[in-house]
Amino acid sequence: MKRMIPFVLSVLSSVSFASAQKSNEATALLQQYVAIDTSNPPGDTRKTADFLTTIFRREGIPVTRYESAAGKSIVYARLKATVSPPAGKAIVLLHHMDVVPADRGRWRTDPFTPTIKTADRGAGPAGVSDDLWARGAFDMKGQGVAHILAFLELKRQGVPLARDVILLAEPDEEVGGAMGARWMIANHYAELDPEYVIDEGGVGSPDLFAPGKLVYGISVAEKKIVWLKVRAEGIAGHGSQPNDQNPNDRLVKALARLLEDRSPERLALRPNQIPALRPNQTPARRPNQRPVARGFQPSGPSIVDVMRANIGTFAQNKFTNAIQRSTIALTWFRSGVGEPPRINVIPSVAEAGLDCRVLPGTTK
Repeated sequence: MKRMIPFVLSVLSSVSFASAQKSNEATALLQQYVAIDTSNPPGDTRKTADFLTTIFRREGIPVTRYESAAGKSIVYARLKATVSPPAGKAIVLLHHMDVVPADRGRWRTDPFTPTIKTADRGAGPAGVSDDLWARGAFDMKGQGVAHILAFLELKRQGVPLARDVILLAEPDEEVGGAMGARWMIANHYAELDPEYVIDEGGVGSPDLFAPGKLVYGISVAEKKIVWLKVRAEGIAGHGSQPNDQNPNDRLVKALARLLEDRSPERLALRPNQIPALRPNQTPARRPNQRPVARGFQPSGPSIVDVMRANIGTFAQNKFTNAIQRSTIALTWFRSGVGEPPRINVIPSVAEAGLDCRVLPGTTK
């Protein structure tokens, strides 16, 4: 289920759209969809599952619902191929219904009250207009609505299908997918068994990958997720009398060591990409840079090498940075005594969270 392709336009080639009507339908569906709070945690998707089930049943499309855990609803709908035998296995349109939590204090509007920014009534950044602002509009209920409307139009217009088309809406993606896609694979793979999966990993953009070049991304592998909690312990005390056992000091120093070197040599190279070295040769490195692995023979181009060969020079943005190397992000600190924390108290414990995403093939 991990292979993804850009949206297969030929599937929809015979679908005609009344532009304004479909635009209004898409806007209305997205407004209703994002208004349902599916923040994860807790990631309760029962209301969104009710919403989608109603839409499909109204169109005469059978729906199957699975419950992977309490509050974790999964929606499954299928359009059968109109030729026999089918040209191949099914295409799955996959999106997740859960969203990451929103810091309401940092939003200009309520994150679960969809707001459309127009020229005379702003909601987003200056200069941005005709965009719908709400938690999940981008990740990924917006693409979910695109999947839903494509799926509905195939049914409404009786488009001949060379293979089955499945729409799958899952929970739990924002926390690893154990109760979503992974659960479906483990428990109901026979109902899926797809040839292609179209989800948020495959997108086309004229500038995201390379400046001024239309590129469609095809996912052939995924980074591994490594979530870490760093904990430092020490001796509590009064802020007026510092001591050398302050856990905050220990934590800051430890994090500085972890984050100090994010060079391509450390984060982008994998063992099979590192040139072979003579037995006693030490890799050249900058002062204070940790040594890279040694003694491995190259075994062909990496995924990143292939991307560069096809795309050329990458655009400079956070997306292309992330797809070329392993990344580490410091996402939270937790320390202090009391709520809000007392400024004159040294705590006995300090913690931080690290979100690490490592390139395919990385083992250590």
